Amino acid sequence: MDGLKRMQCKVFIPLDFLKSISTLEYKTILLGNLSRFCCIYKIDEINFYDIQDHWKEKGFEEELINDVLNYLMAPQYIRKYLFQKKKTLTSVGLLHPLNTPNHPVEKEPLETQLSQTNTIYRQGIIKNIIGRKMLVDIGLPEDLEMDSFKGSSLNQIVNLKIDKMEGVISIVPVEKRNIPFYWGYTVNFYLDDLDKILEKSKKTDFFIATSKRGINYKNLLLTETPFSTKGKKNLSIFFGPRSGGLMQFFKSIDEFLSAFDLVINCFDNPGTKSIRLEEAIPITLSIIDILCDRGNAMKNNEN
Repeated sequence: MDGLKRMQCKVFIPLDFLKSISTLEYKTILLGNLSRFCCIYKIDEINFYDIQDHWKEKGFEEELINDVLNYLMAPQYIRKYLFQKKKTLTSVGLLHPLNTPNHPVEKEPLETQLSQTNTIYRQGIIKNIIGRKMLVDIGLPEDLEMDSFKGSSLNQIVNLKIDKMEGVISIVPVEKRNIPFYWGYTVNFYLDDLDKILEKSKKTDFFIATSKRGINYKNLLLTETPFSTKGKKNLSIFFGPRSGGLMQFFKSIDEFLSAFDLVINCFDNPGTKSIRLEEAIPITLSIIDILCDRGNAMKNNEN
């Protein structure tokens, strides 16, 4: 999802994502698939909201979600600094790697890499600070030595831009938003009720909800402009709990529909009685990706 998608793109998933899943291995695999789907569609934030319900595994599942998703997002050479052996990570060996751009596989010295391109980006962790210098592990045989910066601290994760201009190598920290390609997701948990989450972000986020009560996605595909983000900075996609869907948080259909900028029905006469949450997420992201591309094409034609 580019163009419209290169707004910040967020998904909001209910905390019962793993509820009723029987084994730790299967729960871990579902999280691995979620992580892969979100990276494929360049999701910037994976947010979980509390559904104000309680079940036996709730506390452990929140910890499991946080640990597995963050473990997968971290480059392999950084994981050893951040994660200890614990129950939540016992099955991560079953999962496929993400292979996102912040997971580089190049092991050649910087000089060799910079002979092929003038700029590279790496994610690293600060291992040592000595005076005004610090050592950063960026996944190469030798730690990177660079100038320390204000606020730098041991075990801090840093994103680095490394340039070579006229034979001189320059290394500076860079914020994620200034990296010119997808750099992975962050994981957040919200304790607020859904209406409070919507209220906080209504001025900046274009809200999309998924529901059988929404507009059939095929009808949107037939329109010249599927939807307009109305100058919003972020695109936020909401998925409902396993039972009851998003409608349960609203007093009426009208209140539900008016709470979002767009409500989409992504399943036209499916061949199964129900669509599981873990199935709905990749299908919905795929459809929204197509709608975003169509919207971008219409914008380009206008320009």
